[in-house]
Amino acid sequence: MLAAWCVGIMVASLLSPLAPWLALAAVVAVSIALVNRRFALLAALCFVAAATGAARGATSPLVQLPPGLGGQTVVVTGSVDDDPVDRKGARRLTVRLDHMLTSAGEIPSALRIEVTIYGTTPVHYGDLVLLSGELQAPPRFDQFDYRAFLAEQGIAGVMPSARLVRVTSHAGDPLHAMLFGLRHAVIGAVDRALPEPQAALLLGVVFGYRAALPRLLEQQMIASGLIHIVVISGLKVSLLARLVHQAIGRLSPGAAPLIAVGAMVAYALLAGASAAALRAAAMGVVVVVAGRLRRDSHVFVSLALTGAIMLGLKPGLAHDVSFQLSFAGTAGIAAMTDGIAARLGWMPAILRDPFAATIAAEAATWPLMLANFHQLSLVAPAANALVLPLLPAIMVLGGGGALLAGWPFLQAAGAIASWFRLVVETTGSLPLAAVVTPYFPPRWLAAAAILNGGALAGVKLRQFFWQRKAWAGLAAAGLIAVALLLIRPDGRVHVYALDVGTGSAVLVRTPNGHQVLIDAGPDPDRFAQSIGQVLPPTAR
Repeated sequence: MLAAWCVGIMVASLLSPLAPWLALAAVVAVSIALVNRRFALLAALCFVAAATGAARGATSPLVQLPPGLGGQTVVVTGSVDDDPVDRKGARRLTVRLDHMLTSAGEIPSALRIEVTIYGTTPVHYGDLVLLSGELQAPPRFDQFDYRAFLAEQGIAGVMPSARLVRVTSHAGDPLHAMLFGLRHAVIGAVDRALPEPQAALLLGVVFGYRAALPRLLEQQMIASGLIHIVVISGLKVSLLARLVHQAIGRLSPGAAPLIAVGAMVAYALLAGASAAALRAAAMGVVVVVAGRLRRDSHVFVSLALTGAIMLGLKPGLAHDVSFQLSFAGTAGIAAMTDGIAARLGWMPAILRDPFAATIAAEAATWPLMLANFHQLSLVAPAANALVLPLLPAIMVLGGGGALLAGWPFLQAAGAIASWFRLVVETTGSLPLAAVVTPYFPPRWLAAAAILNGGALAGVKLRQFFWQRKAWAGLAAAGLIAVALLLIRPDGRVHVYALDVGTGSAVLVRTPNGHQVLIDAGPDPDRFAQSIGQVLPPTAR
């Protein structure tokens, strides 16, 4: 039922219109009840949970600009609501507005917007700012919905190339100011002790801070399947909890669980309180509390409970890629790692476990990887087998050295980071390191997720194959859903300016799925390469 609630919220948030999917869920529930009456009550309750979740997702407030504001040049006042990010001479600020001057006059406003400014004027969290510039709705790209990504963070608009008119120092929220101050101290300690890119890699691995990662290294991490080591994951949080619990448990066994919970929460906050960090901390807290109450903790129940609570509180998380990858990867690792490892008895245990876990995670997350990163790593199992055994060491040495200003510890952690860099650059630059798919629209993602999830569930639940009618009904429903996703257009107008060299070529895809090509340029080979980046082979 918890899973049905989560699916309902995600369908309402990601797929539209909602009515066909609710009708399909009703047909599945009725079919299961007719095939086996013992499951009738469970099927009905799951349908009610899915419908309730869909209602929660459909009625969640939209984070967007008020009508008529998009494209206007405005003057705004507000406070810097997050830690500023410096990138290539520009600074990106998140500003919570209090007033806005538009062509219609001055109006109060509580919107959050993302602002890009240039110049050397220092701006910090909490500062009061006066800005002018063009306020725009965040763009939507075919391969990435940036508007949904910002909406999940409560940001309604963007102001690129804004002019910073005035900045006034202000303290801001004390808790956030303390966390940002601690983060800056950690970054400064690592930067003073280590050269780049080892410092950036260490900050990413230990604290999930990716702003300083070089772009090329980040791309190589995606190609090598190691990008997950620079985000806060359940693996890191559980590792931290285990280390704290073991260290404190020797001195005070009764207080160890509470201190471990506090360490997990503090770590998630220090890492920026992202969806993945909060999810990992929440699951860790559930496991620790279950152990404290002497109750068995089951990973799938904990996962479903955590997802149901987080999506119920914030349905916009359905759009968060890290949230999706974290849940899918955790479920895949829990379901398949032991079975895969059992077939790899010839490998040393220190390499077998991360190798098997990586295969399990990739089997569960490959649709998400293709849709969001447009490539699927083929070298990830080998790369992870070379890196993950050293993850506890770099967490202890890097975290302890950064927080306690321990120069020798940071040097040891830097040596491990150098090994990580060597593995990333070597495996990520191989000619066949990854399968690249420039075109993978959202409806393909949904169809692939249904097929992949059904196949993995069938492998895991194969002992129930004697229920042939139930499986046949579920398979039919899955195929119908896949057909609806693949056949039905997305209802949007898409305009592509194709790169054909010295000529011009424009492709227009209408809301009903028709395609119009305006010119094709002088080079057929260049045109074929460009059209292949925006259209699948079946649509050319």
